[in-house]
Amino acid sequence: MASPAESAEITFQTKIYFIAGEILMKAWQIFRHALRQLTGNLKDAVFISAIPFGSAAVFAAFMVGNLFLRTQSKMSRHIDSGQVTPDIGKILLVSLALTVMFLWVAVAWHRFVLRSEQPGLIPRFHGGRMAAYFGKGLLLGLLLAIPAVILMVIVGVIVGSLPPATAPYAMLLVVPAYIVLSAFALRLATILPGTALGVPTSLVTVMTETGGNNLTYLGLAGILWILSVIIGFVTQLLAMVSQVLALVWEIPTQWFLTMLSLSILTTLYGYYIEKRELH
Repeated sequence: MASPAESAEITFQTKIYFIAGEILMKAWQIFRHALRQLTGNLKDAVFISAIPFGSAAVFAAFMVGNLFLRTQSKMSRHIDSGQVTPDIGKILLVSLALTVMFLWVAVAWHRFVLRSEQPGLIPRFHGGRMAAYFGKGLLLGLLLAIPAVILMVIVGVIVGSLPPATAPYAMLLVVPAYIVLSAFALRLATILPGTALGVPTSLVTVMTETGGNNLTYLGLAGILWILSVIIGFVTQLLAMVSQVLALVWEIPTQWFLTMLSLSILTTLYGYYIEKRELH
């Protein structure tokens, strides 16, 4: 028979497990809501993203397609022989185009879900909101750099203090560090849908409203990591068979991950800031 102290410890542990389970279940509910949000509005998601992403893909193929359609070995031979010279200017132009098109899609999707703004054949181009979205995202990236450096230092110290034989296994620390960093990024990025709507929401408000939900954000980051690993693994398997097959798989799955990530941010903002219910 357990002593009173042991019984109290068991009861405490049971409560901790129950609370942790409830919080992680909330992460799954948010993910499921975001997934249903995307799959339930798949036609609108295609309308919102087809023109921006499609035009960006065509532009990228026209500008630098000849650099990326070769295998790595062929690329090396061509560069060594001077037949191909990577054009940094073109790559920067493509990066700019991809950024603008992503901002277009992100703002349009947030506004569609949260304000029922219908996209039509081409989504509305909210230049001001897109610029604000980019600026806020840049600020969040700078804020994220601080914990990123701290985590890199911690992992580096731990790996460096281990015997050489165990060092490769210690690199597994990168995974939880990545998930922790992604969770913090998700929490910061909860402010972005409000920026897309033009609603003045401060970062302090977002951090206050999402306070006490670190495990939920960790759970969401973990789910997204597992999903991306599965998709990446399938891509690698298909690449062993055919680069074309890998490309056919990667294009729609990367689109899906992008739109799902935007849906998760939309759901987080709707749930924590606008106090909407999860379904």
